[in-house]
Amino acid sequence: MKPTTFRDHTHSPSQGEGNEHDPTLLSVDDVSRSYGRTWALDGVSFVLRRGELLGLVGPNGAGKTTLLRILTGLEPSYKGRVEWHSKILLGFLPQAVAFGSWRTAQETLELLGLLAGMAKEDLPARIFEVLTQMNLEEASQKRVGTFSGGMQQRLGVAQAILHNPDLLILDEPFNHLDPAGRIHLKRLLMHLKTKGTTIILSSHVLSDIEALVDRVAVLRRGHLFHCGTLSELREHVNPAPWVSILLSNCRDALEVASQALTDLDNLANLQEGPEGAIHLQARVGTDLAAFTTQALSKLIASGAVIDRVMPMAPSLEEMVASLSEESSGASSC
Repeated sequence: MKPTTFRDHTHSPSQGEGNEHDPTLLSVDDVSRSYGRTWALDGVSFVLRRGELLGLVGPNGAGKTTLLRILTGLEPSYKGRVEWHSKILLGFLPQAVAFGSWRTAQETLELLGLLAGMAKEDLPARIFEVLTQMNLEEASQKRVGTFSGGMQQRLGVAQAILHNPDLLILDEPFNHLDPAGRIHLKRLLMHLKTKGTTIILSSHVLSDIEALVDRVAVLRRGHLFHCGTLSELREHVNPAPWVSILLSNCRDALEVASQALTDLDNLANLQEGPEGAIHLQARVGTDLAAFTTQALSKLIASGAVIDRVMPMAPSLEEMVASLSEESSGASSC
């Protein structure tokens, strides 16, 4: 098989070049990368704004890791153009962290801090700070080879933020973390964002990032299908709508609703919610107001007492799934 030839069109500003007041930090223009006959990325274009948290989402194999490797310079061969609008410090967490098992957490961060250009005298205090932020201060003198997967992931985040980067790129940062660890990381990311750090966060577990992102970029099969806010994404797609109905003093709301709504038009899904609520999903394209009115009439006719009715905004996962299905045959976007 004849190898593909790539053109490297990366542009990094020289010292003094670039405008720190430019709201755009990074421009990606028509970037493509293939491996043999398989295109991992195909014509991806977007801009990254200073201070924003951009969520990069899509199924496994969508091209997320390839794109992040291009942005960090670890994947130098590709077509298209990546342009940085000013000099920055970059912090990176790869999808799979790998540290020397014989070093302690302290020694690992000392080495990586020096490689990042930090002053040796600044390292002890900063290392203690980031280990504390990641709840690893008591493990600072333990060898990394004894760490659990979650501890190694937290050490990976610690090394990524050690040198106070302007841009933080995280590839699947919630891997191996337990629920408490995921909540802690989300709070840390929001704290960094309030301090002005720009963040690119990739994940295929969309519930982990839904409350964090300013904008979301949806990749599928190497194509960028959408890049915008969650509100813009909701306007762009038409996922199946949901409504939540709370039944008053009902011990078995799901059973009551199942019997009352057996012949409800356009009912796609029925789930039990908390504290006597039921969640109804209508089919795509259904008029939610008419659907809700019909459901309420049937429930009231069955003797149920309605306490509250509330439409439910589609989750990021539902919107991305809807967008992917809608765009499954697209060759460009």
